[in-house]
Amino acid sequence: MSIEDDFETGKAYFVKGQFQKAISSLQQVVAFDPEFAAAWRILGASYAELREYKMAFKCYQNSLEFDPQDSATWYNMGVSYELLNDLGNAIKCYKEALKIDPELEDAAVNIGEAYRELGQYNQAVNGYKKAVDINPKDEVIWYNMGYVYDKLGNHKKAIECYQVAVNINPKFVPAFANMGAAYIELGEIDKAVECYQKAGEINPEYSTILKNLKPFTES
Repeated sequence: MSIEDDFETGKAYFVKGQFQKAISSLQQVVAFDPEFAAAWRILGASYAELREYKMAFKCYQNSLEFDPQDSATWYNMGVSYELLNDLGNAIKCYKEALKIDPELEDAAVNIGEAYRELGQYNQAVNGYKKAVDINPKDEVIWYNMGYVYDKLGNHKKAIECYQVAVNINPKFVPAFANMGAAYIELGEIDKAVECYQKAGEINPEYSTILKNLKPFTES
C-alpha cells in the first residue's frame, strides 16, 4: 500500500467517524512523509474529535509549518480553541483563515459569534457583516446581527436585520419576536403587536406574548 493509499484510508476513516483508525493510518503517513501537510491537518482534526486538543494543536502546527496558506487548518485550529473557550486565540485563527480565503463564511460567522460571547458587540457586528457579504441569504446571520445591534441599543438597525431575516424565511419566529421587542424599546407598540401576532400565527406558543403587552396597548 502506498503513502497515498494510507492517506485516503485515513480520510475515509475520519469521514466515517472512526477517529482512532484514522489516527493509526495517518500516523503512518506522517512518519513516512513528515511534510505531508494535509495528513497532519486531518490527523489534528481526528485528535480534536476525541478532545485530545494538545495533540490536535501539535498536528495543526505541523501542518501549517509546511502549508501556512491552508485556510482549513487555521479554521480547524480556531474551532479547537473555541471548544476550549479560548476565544481570543480562536478569533486570531479565524482571521488568518479569512485572510487566505475571504469567502470562508463559517470563519466570518464564528468571529461574530466569538466576539458576541465576549460581549464585544461592535466587533461582533463587523464579523456578521463580513458573513452576510459572503452569503446574504442566511437568515440566521441576519438574526444574530440584529441581536448584537439590540445589545448596542441600536434598535432601528436591529429591526432592519430582523426584517431581512423574515424576508428570507417568513416563518422565522424568533426574528419576529425580537423585532417586536425592539419596537417596544422604540415605543412603537402597534408595530410590536403586529410582530407578535405574526409570531403567534406561526407558533401559538408566542401568542402569550400579546397578553403581556396588554398594559402597553391599553390607553
